[in-house]
Amino acid sequence: GVSGNGQSELVEAITGLREVVKGRVLVFGKDMTNHSTREIMETGMAHVPEERRRVGTAEGMTSAENIIMRDYRNSPFSKWTFLNRSLITRHAERMVSEYDIMVPDLWQTEARILSGGNIQRLILARETWREPRLIVAVHPTYGLDLKALKHTHDLFLRLKEKGTAILLVSEDLDEVMSLSDRIAVIFEGKIVGTVDAARAKVEEIGLMMAGSKG
Repeated sequence: GVSGNGQSELVEAITGLREVVKGRVLVFGKDMTNHSTREIMETGMAHVPEERRRVGTAEGMTSAENIIMRDYRNSPFSKWTFLNRSLITRHAERMVSEYDIMVPDLWQTEARILSGGNIQRLILARETWREPRLIVAVHPTYGLDLKALKHTHDLFLRLKEKGTAILLVSEDLDEVMSLSDRIAVIFEGKIVGTVDAARAKVEEIGLMMAGSKG
């Protein structure tokens, strides 16, 4: 859909960042309506947010701390509330290498110093390395160079083949059509139509983006 038609609000409701005032949010059949973001993420959901700096990172914390932000409470990264710094460092180094994140120093470089593209790579690494059951991804390739964009597309396709469900929100129609199995179009806060991506036509989607049901 065209930006501003309810995509952000829908994602915030699903991920626990916005109060749901009507309807329910079911995650793998479990009612998670108005549960905390942590509780929702513990169902196996990952979130690549639209606002990478304000929502996706803690800019005053180091790159290593941001990479481990989802997992610091879990074994093997911590035990009896103590962080295993050496293991965290090795894990962060592996994420930097695999996702091609440019970081001068993992424990000295704060996230605010990183470029937008490197922050996006960091978020993708943090959210996808465990191969989650569900990824909610909003504009996941915005600001990435061609190499990183291809890496992200390949990553999503690989995860999809392994059984990960992906809710992709994007204004890049080529991206939507190449990655999706089904495409839903939202207009003024409502889903106006859903089509099979294999048979979808750009003209049809364009009409729905303008509010027509075809």
